[in-house]
Amino acid sequence: MKLHSFSLFIKEAFNNIFLNRAMSFATLVVLASGIFLFGITSAITVNIFSITNKLEQDFHLTAFIDETYDNEKINEVMLSVNELSYIGEAQLVTKDEAFEKLKAMYDDAEFLESINDGTILRDSIEITLTDLSKASEVSKNLSKISGVAKVSQFEGEMETFYNLSRKIQLGTSVITVILVVLALLIMVNTINMSILARKRQIGIMKIVGATDWYIRWPFIIEGMLIGLISSVISWAGVYWVYSAALNGIGSQHKLIGILSTHEAMPLITFIIVVTGLLLGSTSSMFSIKKHLKV
Repeated sequence: MKLHSFSLFIKEAFNNIFLNRAMSFATLVVLASGIFLFGITSAITVNIFSITNKLEQDFHLTAFIDETYDNEKINEVMLSVNELSYIGEAQLVTKDEAFEKLKAMYDDAEFLESINDGTILRDSIEITLTDLSKASEVSKNLSKISGVAKVSQFEGEMETFYNLSRKIQLGTSVITVILVVLALLIMVNTINMSILARKRQIGIMKIVGATDWYIRWPFIIEGMLIGLISSVISWAGVYWVYSAALNGIGSQHKLIGILSTHEAMPLITFIIVVTGLLLGSTSSMFSIKKHLKV
């Protein structure tokens, strides 16, 4: 395509939007509403993945070692733990280190006085997993290792939460796809009405020998412009809702794994803009196709 021709197509696209501003405005409102809902769903999906990833990074099983074991036997237990499947990292936590952690967490708690220097605590192994859905299986295998006196009891709840989060991820992904399809169908019908009003213009261009692509390009560019404007409007709405939601949650959002505005919005912005451009151009291509048969 020549640069001169492309500039003419852009100029004609702007003229079409202005001359058919009522229909263009209706298309803009429909598309902006659809992209806004899509953007909100995308934000939820992105954060569900972020929460799940944080869960995978932070969760660990704790295997408490028999208090009669010396350093040599503890090393043997560590070797046995590392041989198990789905073990990401196994780190030894001595009773002294465990006591220091307790003091840091509960500085003035009265029960620390009864623990004194931590000698009544046990050495333990903190274990991260490569697959949280295998938490129960790993816990059972840990219990079978000689020298492991006890395994933390949260693996069942964690496995349930992990499986639930995966289902939510799948659900929001499906909803996102459905919203895109619905927005595309609505856009096709809306732009189809706009093009129908200009069918006579298309017919005249065909009669004078204009090629199909020469007729298509102004409509495609018009759709992309409407898609881009709709994206900007939708982005502003999503940004406002996201910021308001974060303010409602407060500083705790980092602990939960919810992304801050500057972390989430670049990806969401990319998704919204690309979706707007694709919906606008694709809808225009589908709509103009059948009207070229004059």
